[in-house]
Amino acid sequence: MLSLLKIALMAALVMAAFALVRRAPPAAGALGGAHGPWPLRLATALVPCFYAYGGYHLTMNLGADLKDARRRFPLAIGAGVLTVVALYLLLNLAYQHALGAGGAADSPLVAAALTGALFEAAGKAVVSVVVFFSAAGFVNATIVHMPRTFYALAEDGALPPTLGKVNARTQAQEAGLLFFGATMLVPALVLGSFAKLLDYVILVDTVRLAVVASSLFVLRRGAQGEGGLAMRSYPLLPALYILCLLTVAVQVAVLQPALALGGGALLLTGWPLFRFGRRLSGTSARVSGS
Repeated sequence: MLSLLKIALMAALVMAAFALVRRAPPAAGALGGAHGPWPLRLATALVPCFYAYGGYHLTMNLGADLKDARRRFPLAIGAGVLTVVALYLLLNLAYQHALGAGGAADSPLVAAALTGALFEAAGKAVVSVVVFFSAAGFVNATIVHMPRTFYALAEDGALPPTLGKVNARTQAQEAGLLFFGATMLVPALVLGSFAKLLDYVILVDTVRLAVVASSLFVLRRGAQGEGGLAMRSYPLLPALYILCLLTVAVQVAVLQPALALGGGALLLTGWPLFRFGRRLSGTSARVSGS
C-alpha cells in the first residue's frame, strides 16, 4: 500500500510540474559545481544513483514466501527496476522542465525546489508529506526483509541461534529485530548527517554486493543439472557489474577516507561473528545429539 502511494505521489508531482509550471529557460554555459575529469564526476554521481536504485537485490530475502520463485523472481525484479527507473527519469524531466538544468544543479534539495515552484509557501509541507511516506515505505520493507536474513543465517549456523528465534505467540524475531535496530541506529547517530550516512551505506553495500556477485563464478563452475545457474553474457555481465560496484566504492573511499576505514572495520566484524555463530551452532548440535 505504501509503495503504491509513493508511486501515485511521484506521478502526481510529475504531471503537476508539466501542467502548472512554464518551461524554464535553458542554462547558459557550463553548470556550476562540475569539476575534475569526467570519470571522476561520473563515479561521484553514481553514489546517490546507486542509493536511489538500490533494493532490487533485497527481494531475495523473501524467497521462502514466494511460490515458483525461479520464474517469478526475474519478473518481479525486472518489473520493479523498470518501474523505479521510469519514475526517476520522469522526475528528472520534471525538474528540468520546471527549474532548468542550472536550477536543478544548484538546488541542494531539488524536490523541495520543485514543490516550491508548484505550490509556493505550501511547497515544504507537500514535499515533507512525500518524503514521510517514502521513508515509511522504506522502513516497512526493511523491517520485513532484513530479520529474515538473520533467520536464514542462524538456521545455517552462520549467526548465533538466538537471532533466528521466533516468538511463538507473535511470530516476531525479537532478538533479530533488536540486532537490526542496533546496526541501523548506531551508524545514524555516529555519522550525524544524511550525506555521510549515504556515503557509508553505499560504501558498505557496494563492497558487500561485489563479494556476493563474485561468488557467481564459483557457483557457476560447480553447478550441475537442473539446479545449475544460467545467464546470458556470462562472464562479461557479472564482471562489469562488479567493476561498477568497486568503482563507486573506491570513489567513496577517496572522498571519505575516515568513513571508509569505519565501514571496512564494520565489514570485517562479520568474520568473527560468523566464526562465533558456527561455534555456537556446532555446540548446539553436539548437545542435542548426545
